[in-house]
Amino acid sequence: MNPAVDSSLPPPPASSDAEVAAFLIAPTPRRDIPPKIAREAHAQLAPTSILSGSIMTIVFGILIIIAMLVMASRFAVLRDAALTRKHETATGVVLSVESETNRKATVYKFSFVFTPAGAGSAQVSEKISGVCYADESRWKKDEQVVIEYNPEDATIARIQGSRLRKFATSSWFFLFCGATGPLMLGAGIWGIRRFFKLRARCRWLLENGAVGEFLVVDVDIGRQEQGRDQRAILIYDFQLEPANWKDYKHSYSSRLTKENQYDYAEAVRRSKTTTFGLYDPTGTATKRQVLMVEAWFYTGPAQANGRGSWRYE
Repeated sequence: MNPAVDSSLPPPPASSDAEVAAFLIAPTPRRDIPPKIAREAHAQLAPTSILSGSIMTIVFGILIIIAMLVMASRFAVLRDAALTRKHETATGVVLSVESETNRKATVYKFSFVFTPAGAGSAQVSEKISGVCYADESRWKKDEQVVIEYNPEDATIARIQGSRLRKFATSSWFFLFCGATGPLMLGAGIWGIRRFFKLRARCRWLLENGAVGEFLVVDVDIGRQEQGRDQRAILIYDFQLEPANWKDYKHSYSSRLTKENQYDYAEAVRRSKTTTFGLYDPTGTATKRQVLMVEAWFYTGPAQANGRGSWRYE
């Protein structure tokens, strides 16, 4: 039988802390939630590290986007794309040809000089030099070539059929870096939404959660990074079983983050006694989260019946 709807279920035993006892036996909805109980519940289900981490992710994402926008005009891949869309042509001469090799390929560097064409150009009488690249040695020294240049800035120029970026793969690298900022921004927004969703869920459990009696059957210990310094803390995920009814269709778990809380839950598990917690009896999730309130303020030594003393710190 489900204790959430069974009026014959005995109330939780009195805690040595009056606030904890009053909170557990209070009828729903519980409007008067002690601040430290709410704070400890938030620490278990929706720690502020989720919010701070999400905000930092958004800040870094925005900084990356701003940096990419500021530096975009300096990237050869964008200048190549701009020249392809809009350019003027002039005759130039190849000054030198050099080959450069990296781990994967050989690229040829062409130095050239040209005079921009077009009446009314402020640079019409000036010779402008430039550098471009190609994967093959397509032109020779002193060879006349067609130059594509930006009519608004003739210093941005290349030999027709070449490129400004050294290696063709740089465009993929640029696209990868350009996607990082929006991805971080999206991840940060998702993290903030998740934080407030968890906070709302936590508040609902505190106000409306049913009091259930559970056996502690297993524990899974992991690590999680929290805080601005991303320090690693131990996370204790306890697997629970309802104590007063069988053939239940859901699994139950409770997450604890402090050593004294772990000591309490371990004492209950080893002594095969029970503990009381808040859960949602109407939830459809296969795995139900339990707020193990009795463990949060446990400070005394483990007792034979699994109960010690509670104290606000």
